[in-house]
Amino acid sequence: LASRVAPFNPAAAMLCGRLLCTYGWSLKSSMLGGAVVDEDAIDALLPPIEAEWIKQQNKPSIAALDRVGHLLRAAAEDPKYSCRPLAAEPHRIALNQIVELDGVVGICERLISSPVPPTYTRFTSRILISWLLCIPMALAHAGLSDPTVIFGTLFTAYVMIGIDEIAIEIEEPMRLLPLNQICNVLMQDVVNRMVPDPPPPQRPDMFKTSLL
Repeated sequence: LASRVAPFNPAAAMLCGRLLCTYGWSLKSSMLGGAVVDEDAIDALLPPIEAEWIKQQNKPSIAALDRVGHLLRAAAEDPKYSCRPLAAEPHRIALNQIVELDGVVGICERLISSPVPPTYTRFTSRILISWLLCIPMALAHAGLSDPTVIFGTLFTAYVMIGIDEIAIEIEEPMRLLPLNQICNVLMQDVVNRMVPDPPPPQRPDMFKTSLL
């Protein structure tokens, strides 16, 4: 976008960058299982007409990618863009990257829609408690002193219950990941690519540069 589309259609390139940021925030909202769309983020990122259209879609993240694809197609149909040498290859690469982002949505939805069954979690917790209740009897039968039995039981319970809690938290990874920070970092990456600060050096004119 920054190197190919922006020189010929800056407005379309900037809108594509805003839509890519919207994609991240919309995907974050849907993965947390709360509101389908983060309206505040979308209103801050997009023009009013684009924001209203995105918010009305069933899956805003997919809609943002579709809109980017439409803008890229419009840019490719512009004679000023399509007549350049090697114009088709960057366009194909950009469309492939959109397909990859679309696949990310599918992967995240599979993680959310296929959690570990609650019956499995409850059963393993009951088995763990039953096993821990047998630990003191086993240690006492081994002839250990009472303080050793108490310490060994508490230590074993601490380790095993901690592992069980970690397993329960892994069942909902999206609630543990710093999604807000990830979205902010991705948005800053888009800004740095679209509007680098300081701006890059001007392209040298190869025809006017004399050899020293």
